[in-house]
Amino acid sequence: MEIDAIDLLPFYAISDDDVRRAGEADRESLRKRAAHAGPIRDDTVLYRIEFHVV
Repeated sequence: MEIDAIDLLPFYAISDDDVRRAGEADRESLRKRAAHAGPIRDDTVLYRIEFHVV
């Protein structure tokens, strides 16, 4: 894998396209999956990592 971009952004800024690319049906399922380290509110800052397989 090769990393194309790493961004820090609040959960509310994750786009619908990002949700689909992450393999989730909706924002709430992504929130549940990402909450392994604690609850995620709309203002919780997360890493958004874009990559591709080489």
